[in-house]
Amino acid sequence: MVNHDTLLLTADMDDAAVTQEVRRALRYFEVLTIDGDLSADIVVAPDWIAMLAEATTLPVVAAAGPVGLRGLALLLLADFAVVGPDVTWAGGDTSPLATLALLRLGPVGARGFALAEDPVSHLIALGHVTTSDDPAQAVQTAITALAPGAAHRLRQGWRAGRDLPANEALAFAAWHFQPPAKEESDAP
Repeated sequence: MVNHDTLLLTADMDDAAVTQEVRRALRYFEVLTIDGDLSADIVVAPDWIAMLAEATTLPVVAAAGPVGLRGLALLLLADFAVVGPDVTWAGGDTSPLATLALLRLGPVGARGFALAEDPVSHLIALGHVTTSDDPAQAVQTAITALAPGAAHRLRQGWRAGRDLPANEALAFAAWHFQPPAKEESDAP
């Protein structure tokens, strides 16, 4: 079983509290599921964005209802995100998330994201976010399917692909994902 935790966001939770909870989870867990109220806005660039972007912990998001700028940032940061049929974009200026969108979606996806009337629907159309009648259950099923250590290996591989030149990223993947060597025994 994968070592994971859930951060349940509330409407009145400020970015400092989110940062504190994310910091705690990143120290102890392989997967962090973020659920709850995603309708809040972002006033200033919070520390939790950079923390989740660089973490070896796999961020997973389950969303239902209105999604504000905080929720949109979380959907972009998630390596696995599921939204319910009632998810709606709360509206607002998405330009503060332009750099994050570029890092997570590439130039073409980020351009579409910036120009989309409904950026949540755009993320769904790109396949960055999936839909389910029960997002929390879909997320739990995906986490349960991960082998121990798999989330960490996936996250490290994706970060290598993003941060390293292609030949180094491929070499890292070949080394990082090879099965462990079996010890030879003296038995016939």
